[in-house]
Amino acid sequence: MVETAIGLGGFDFSNISEPVTLRFSKEGEQMHLLGDEENTFTKEGEIVYTDAEKLLTLDLNYRDINATKITEKTKDIILFADGGSDIDPKDVISALEKGAEYIVQFCGGEKSEIKLVQ
Repeated sequence: MVETAIGLGGFDFSNISEPVTLRFSKEGEQMHLLGDEENTFTKEGEIVYTDAEKLLTLDLNYRDINATKITEKTKDIILFADGGSDIDPKDVISALEKGAEYIVQFCGGEKSEIKLVQ
């Protein structure tokens, strides 16, 4: 998000099986990335988010899978924001708050809890 300088990833939560984990990939894990015709295979050590069943993203929130894309039929959205050693955790929370505010403002609904996982 330009306003906060912290990238956000938005996903259709109904297509995610908790728990969500951030980890390094293994060689050859498979995912169908948004906008791609064919599956992508990971290299060893890429940063991925996974749920209980599948890979969700590649290189933090840079590339997401097709199965969790947000559409006009999406009812529940989960946002991911990635911090780092030089980013204050308060700034990560602020970015998530701002992203959630925009979703509610332009799409309706209500904001749920915001959690910081370190």
